[in-house]
Amino acid sequence: MNTVLRQWSWTNQLVASAGVAAAGSFGVAIGGMFEFQCPLASFGLACAGCGCSRAVTIAVQDGVIAAFERQPSALLLVAGLIVSVAVSTIAVVRERRDRVIARFTPRIMLSGLLLLAAANLAFQLNANL
Repeated sequence: MNTVLRQWSWTNQLVASAGVAAAGSFGVAIGGMFEFQCPLASFGLACAGCGCSRAVTIAVQDGVIAAFERQPSALLLVAGLIVSVAVSTIAVVRERRDRVIARFTPRIMLSGLLLLAAANLAFQLNANL
């Protein structure tokens, strides 16, 4: 695991964060069309991404403030993914020549996203009890 983190690059971060964002977008679209529910939620389990599709749906329908009031941690996780995709894209395209991007490392970005995911999971577990 330690060698994986040492070799973690902006390209890895871009692929991972864009993949998670695409999977989440697909889940929101399928959920809206077919009344699909997350397989873990159907068993009464929470995951690190629980509430993200609800947060995005509420943000689109009622606004960002309403989404933050109902699903604060999930909306922060979605925002973190969006920032990760944007920063990673800039870093890959500009090859880390941007001064602001150079201050971050992909490991810091990954750590932040994992922290947001853990906070979201804790919030969802607490909200469901």
